[in-house]
Amino acid sequence: MATPSLKDKHVGEQLLIDIGRYKAHPDCKYLVCFVYDPLNNLKNPHGLENDLSKKYDDMDVKVIVVSPS
Repeated sequence: MATPSLKDKHVGEQLLIDIGRYKAHPDCKYLVCFVYDPLNNLKNPHGLENDLSKKYDDMDVKVIVVSPS
């Protein structure tokens, strides 16, 4: 969840850590990451989705940012 103190850069860093952990799991082939941003704290939610949604070795990752607007 995005917060006033957890914005684009930190959310992206946390997702990269999670992606690395799941990538190491041999049975994980697809990872969907939901980021909830109820107060629109992220400045570039589409950029975050586009930058991190891709194939990492044998695992496909899809990042989805959900905000009220």
